[in-house]
Formats: sequence, C-alpha cells, structure tokens
Amino acid sequence: MTIQGLSTLLLICAGSVQPFAEHLLYALIFSIPLSGTWALGGMSLSVLYAYPLFMDIVNIVGHCNVEFFPERLFQALPVLKYLMYTPT
Repeated sequence: MTIQGLSTLLLICAGSVQPFAEHLLYALIFSIPLSGTWALGGMSLSVLYAYPLFMDIVNIVGHCNVEFFPERLFQALPVLKYLMYTPT
C-alpha cells in the first residue's frame, strides 16, 4: 500500500472523531434509553454494552464517506431516508 493510498483510507472515516462537547452530548443521548430500560426493570449487562456499541457503529457508518445502500433504493422508497442513517 502506498502512502497516498493509506492517507485516502484514513480520510474515509475521519469523521468518527468528535470534540469533547459532542462526547458529552452523546453520553446524555445514550443515557436516556438506558435509564428508561433500567427504570422499567429490563436492564441487563447485554443491553448496557450492546446499545452503545450499536449506536457507535451507526454513528461511524453515518460519518464515513461510503455508501452502503444504493441510491435506487431511496428513490424507490423515499421514506427510507428518514429511517436509515447514511452519508447522503
């Protein structure tokens, strides 16, 4: 792999690094459903680890400059753009 190829690869997901204030906001947003699950008696260790991991993966996919779903899918079903988190 050349240096140019490596730098291009590093820039693809460069948006997954957030400032500290954004980390605090994410912690607040993550705590709402987790505390609700705890208050309703459904909290478990799997929920405690799986929910933030899932949301972090969704966040990284949204910040990457790579399309995982073809644009034809969103043209055929326009409501999907409100249900799926993609770069476009």
